[in-house]
Amino acid sequence: MNRLVVISNSVADLGKTTQTGGLAVGLADAVKERGGVWFGWSGRKLKEPGEPKVDRIGKVTQISVALTPEDYAAYYIGYANSVLWPLFHYRLELVDFRQPFLDGYRRVNEKFAEAVVPFLRPDDILWVHDYHLIPLAAELRNRGCRQLIGFFLHIPFPPSDLLVASSDHEWLVRSLFEYDLVGFQTRADLGNFRRYAEEQAGAQASDDGLFKAAGRCFHAGAFPIGIDVDQFAELACKASEE
Repeated sequence: MNRLVVISNSVADLGKTTQTGGLAVGLADAVKERGGVWFGWSGRKLKEPGEPKVDRIGKVTQISVALTPEDYAAYYIGYANSVLWPLFHYRLELVDFRQPFLDGYRRVNEKFAEAVVPFLRPDDILWVHDYHLIPLAAELRNRGCRQLIGFFLHIPFPPSDLLVASSDHEWLVRSLFEYDLVGFQTRADLGNFRRYAEEQAGAQASDDGLFKAAGRCFHAGAFPIGIDVDQFAELACKASEE
């Protein structure tokens, strides 16, 4: 079986028996059951981040990196949450685009790629998550990675007329073309992506989800992800009893 490598903005606390965050809820149990590698930000902000930290938790090798305060401010607070989050949620009036934010976003994706490459095997399957890491596949390809790489977007994908309001929309969407499979939450999100790809990037798309664009062939589809309703109900009951 090919080894699964999950890459996300931050790593989940796999030692917890109950998870309440989006990525944690959606992925932690699957990763713990299958095993593999989970790579991401440790949550620490250090002037000198140093080497990646490697921990073994059950069948999972967890690899985490620290960010500098400057990278955290530009990449996470800046571009990810002050540009992409409102833009992808149809809130153009909240978008605060600044060039240093974009520079930091690209810089951290480069650093993630540099840090994870030494840990990869040729037959790994890479699964990248969410808007923080849209350009990661392109950075990995630039470093010689030819593994299968999938991407899942956990937030909406906006329609073309909103997305083109961003000055860097072409670079951003073309970065998605470097993945082998791009996943969205809903068919509406997939439809928005398809319309942008066809109208703005000259892509050819078939009904089975195959896209041809910018010299690449890849698939895209809608794969709704839910939560453990019973677990959340149990948590709510416990909170009301305290």
